[in-house]
Amino acid sequence: MLQSISSYSFQAMAHLDFPRRYFDSWEIPEKTINSILELMIKKEILLEINTSSISNDCTEPLPSYNIIKKYIELGGKKVVLGSDAHNCSFLGNGYDCIRKNLPLELEIGYFANSGSSDHAFR
Repeated sequence: MLQSISSYSFQAMAHLDFPRRYFDSWEIPEKTINSILELMIKKEILLEINTSSISNDCTEPLPSYNIIKKYIELGGKKVVLGSDAHNCSFLGNGYDCIRKNLPLELEIGYFANSGSSDHAFR
């Protein structure tokens, strides 16, 4: 992830701790996650908070609330929500549950004008 963030230009980082969805005890070492989040913040790459884990009896989004808290502590503020809806029945799955548990200092937005070169966060 660090190499991708360093080498490429993109707007949001998704699936930061995706393996946790399948392995309950999987964690990113704190030094590594700090490096990833610091570089994301420096390059103004937004954190995607994904709710797909809610459908798998998980009570936390991906990334976990601990990583979201660290993102805020390091200066991150803007996030986008995703649900990995591969069909319409999962569109927005878990948003209400996750939204009410997110820290208030986060700015949840979306990208507008996705068909043009102007992909402004709103």
